[in-house]
Amino acid sequence: MPSVLSRYIAKRFSASTALIIAAAGIVIFVGEYVEVLRRFSGEDLFTPLLGAKLASMRVPIVLDDVLSFIFLFG
Repeated sequence: MPSVLSRYIAKRFSASTALIIAAAGIVIFVGEYVEVLRRFSGEDLFTPLLGAKLASMRVPIVLDDVLSFIFLFG
């Protein structure tokens, strides 16, 4: 049975990891959203909501590539 200190450390580590992943995901989403808006803004049927959907589809791919470097240098 884990001690109180072990549970506290695990909880803090999990919260920190989740915060880092969420912050990186938000930064990646904003960057991808700007890129999608720049690339497709001249299209007739393009809407900002469609741009958000396209950007959100790219976030897991880029996050997978970036997270290894975030944890390496962090």
